[in-house]
Amino acid sequence: MNTTSNSVETILDRYYNTFMERNDMEQIVVTPQYVDDHREEMENMVRIFTLYPDYLIDLITPHGSYFKLFFYQRIFLRVGMRYQEVSGTFPRAYSKSFLDFILNVIKGIVLPGAKGFVCADTKKQAAMIVEEKMNEVFRLFPFFVNELNISDVDKAKKKYGNVGSDYAEMKFRNDSQMDIVNTSNAGRGGRRHLGNLEEFAFMNGDNVNEVVIPLLNVDRRTAAGLLNPTEPHAQQIMITTAGYKGTYAHDRVLECLVRMATEPGRAFCFGGDYRIPVMHGLLTVDKVKDKMQSSSYKLESFLREYCSVWTGGSEDSYYSYSQIDKCRTLIRPEFKAEQGFNGFYVCAVDVARFEGDQTVAEIFKVYTEGERYKIHLVNLKLLNGTHFRDQAAMIKQMDLDFDFRAIVMDINGNGAGLADYMIDEQELNGIYYRPYGFLNKNKYSPTEKRGNVRKLFGIEANRTLNSEIYVNAHIILSLKRVSLLLNERQARRYFGRYKTWTKLNPVKQATKLIPYVQTTKLQDQLSNLKAGLDTNSTIVLTRINSHVRKDLVSAFVYGLYYINLEEEKDRKSKNRDWSKAQYSFLN
Repeated sequence: MNTTSNSVETILDRYYNTFMERNDMEQIVVTPQYVDDHREEMENMVRIFTLYPDYLIDLITPHGSYFKLFFYQRIFLRVGMRYQEVSGTFPRAYSKSFLDFILNVIKGIVLPGAKGFVCADTKKQAAMIVEEKMNEVFRLFPFFVNELNISDVDKAKKKYGNVGSDYAEMKFRNDSQMDIVNTSNAGRGGRRHLGNLEEFAFMNGDNVNEVVIPLLNVDRRTAAGLLNPTEPHAQQIMITTAGYKGTYAHDRVLECLVRMATEPGRAFCFGGDYRIPVMHGLLTVDKVKDKMQSSSYKLESFLREYCSVWTGGSEDSYYSYSQIDKCRTLIRPEFKAEQGFNGFYVCAVDVARFEGDQTVAEIFKVYTEGERYKIHLVNLKLLNGTHFRDQAAMIKQMDLDFDFRAIVMDINGNGAGLADYMIDEQELNGIYYRPYGFLNKNKYSPTEKRGNVRKLFGIEANRTLNSEIYVNAHIILSLKRVSLLLNERQARRYFGRYKTWTKLNPVKQATKLIPYVQTTKLQDQLSNLKAGLDTNSTIVLTRINSHVRKDLVSAFVYGLYYINLEEEKDRKSKNRDWSKAQYSFLN
């Protein structure tokens, strides 16, 4: 979309002056001859208003109106017209829905035959948004009303479209139209050319992918029946306040950010916090201060609603995201045992049960000095071998590197399959691995081999035991008795001080950051769990967001459970020794 050699401002000034000099706008008749004589100028004007929709708003704002677009609103409108995929995370009072509606109206005018939609979690919510913004926008800009396909009677009644409690539709003179959809199956089968997703953070990812996105399968054609190669076909604009990390919406925001870097002409990801509406008088500083100082208003809510920060967990989270964050203090992961330290290593394994999950091994380093054990989670490894035989060999190799006191594993379900290979011998890449035996499960004794390495600790999970395991992990995290690796951004900044790091290529840098990234995933998975009580008053944890996996959680809580058992056994042993010494002294 190239303009003439004149600057945009010069061209617009000419159009604006011509437009405003006329006092008989309602009597203007555009004839075919006039169009033929001014075809180039009119094409340039449409191009300009498509790329710079804010200039159209400047042009049609009535005399005497106090309305004026702010700089950030101009950016919002231009981005919404130019890119195929747009992700925006903004606070309250940012005029998100207002600007979104203006975009839909302008697209309906400059893109003949376009079918757009506004999507919210429910149709009632979408209809309410459209009705409210419809009245506000058409009151501010009466010019837009002339583009609607409505009768003079409806125009006089200010009935701009067909709107009800759970439906809304608006039609234009050029056969464009806009309506609402929701994320339920009721939207299946329709076809649209562009869509705006309001408050995207709270939508169900499966419904968006299976119901909403397929609506955009057909590209808009021009009045001549041709595809415009410069038009952002199947446009998706996702505007929302911030939500929770690890959700479908957060993943889509990150995808858009990555796509913005890899395909800068197709995607745009941006956001802002409360300081922008405060600066422009749309939000008062006092209101922000009241929210910050209110004892009933949680910090996480303020960060999401006003700072546009995607927080790590819901208020319903059993394991607090912020509490886990305080435990992330370890700088370096470990890949082999540290020699000479007072303590031991433990490996906890959870076997993948569901599609998309992976078998994971988490390595704990336990310091036994002092009154209580001090626990470090020094590494997390995904066992990508497709067969239990290969996974067993990988775990045994880790034991050679760390000399674990125990290898903790769930032996229910798929875990039993891995256990069968752990008690057998393997050979992988020319290395022979000895058979292993269980410390606590006699049922495996008949099949265990002589000379085995007795390090396996089996857990047969049930509701009662799981409740005990979850509570134990909650206590250890709350008391900050376990330390986790830094997040990957902090790790990158730390290693960036060293020349050896800067000399590594991006692939090797990413490889070294894997333990930090996996720890972040563990944090997200922990904070995605909420607690409930069953009929026996035992704690049952369920996922808040079904799209967030929990494969890292089980290994983590199993490891902490075994370490707690060892600590209690050690404490009892020390108390028994102390009692014997006291008895000898007194007698």
